Amino acid sequence: MAYGADWAWRYDVAPVDPQWSGTAFDDATWTRGAAPLGFGTSAIATVIHTGASTTRPITAYFRRSFQVADPATVTDVAIDVLANDGVVVYLNGVEIGRKSMPAGTISPTSYATTTAPSTLRINVPSSVLQAGTNVLTAETHLNYRGTRDIGFDAQVVLTSTPTGVPTPPTPPAP
Repeated sequence: MAYGADWAWRYDVAPVDPQWSGTAFDDATWTRGAAPLGFGTSAIATVIHTGASTTRPITAYFRRSFQVADPATVTDVAIDVLANDGVVVYLNGVEIGRKSMPAGTISPTSYATTTAPSTLRINVPSSVLQAGTNVLTAETHLNYRGTRDIGFDAQVVLTSTPTGVPTPPTPPAP
């Protein structure tokens, strides 16, 4: 899944379903658009702005599925995320990383800890992948309600061995 992919997204003050990051969640009513998603810069492909800065939501939610035929052939999973301001990332409903966000439980009213754009590389074990559909989700958080811009994009890079070709053993340390 490359940067610039289409994502389902939601940016609303109404509460989000607590199961939104899971694989069974139905995002059919969410809006869809190409990344980068956000507002306030010319680099944005899909504008998600919803109104006056005094009433805008703190959190935007993003979902994208991708297919993995055989997780046993995947040797490396790297997820690269670009976000402004803070971000929390989930794979198949499990949090796998965060940046510019406070520790502990995150809610729709949690503010990011910085206004700086965040880049995040998350390496996860291939054991978190499922055969078939996998779901990458993320929530971005504003640092303050009146911020002039937010943005989000991500890519998943899977490194695989061809079917039937064993992964070479790691040489012993000298």
